[in-house]
Amino acid sequence: MVPIDDAKRAREASLLARAQRGEDAAFEQLVRPHLSMMRRVANRMGSAVLAEDVVQEALLIASQRLSDYQAGTRLGSWLAAIVSRRAVTLSRGQFRRARREATAASTGELPATPEQLVRGLQASERVAAALQSLPAKRREAAILRFDAAMSYAEIAQALDTSEASCRVLVYLAVKALKSELSDLLSENK
Repeated sequence: MVPIDDAKRAREASLLARAQRGEDAAFEQLVRPHLSMMRRVANRMGSAVLAEDVVQEALLIASQRLSDYQAGTRLGSWLAAIVSRRAVTLSRGQFRRARREATAASTGELPATPEQLVRGLQASERVAAALQSLPAKRREAAILRFDAAMSYAEIAQALDTSEASCRVLVYLAVKALKSELSDLLSENK
């Protein structure tokens, strides 16, 4: 667990107590500073299309399980873990649905776009595919490290593993991504 400063801890404890009593405004104040991180993690963990749904469902789960949160630890870590699990679940459902629909629907061509936009979209798709090709725990550790800016201790807590294991997971993820995307990296130098 990573401690937070006393003033922030006191404010968070007050908001947490009020939110646990059902005050929506307190819950909103508690999670608002973490929303952009939650969106980034949701976006990286699954489909960009599902990111808002993931965040909404994660907020609902967080509000229902507020009593599980350990005051004094980073709320962002706890929320990122919920987002991470929810994104995996919703992505699986989306994948199954898309596979069923793909067999039933005909494919259409996209309208022509400027070359830079196409290259950017292709690069983005390659990065997303490379992330998705990583083993799940490795992908989650890397996303929590780089998109959620979590420390290794916080990642270890979120993934229920050791800090040393998180360091190895992130290292291996970066190594695999560099290898998979080496041509993109050399284009941008």
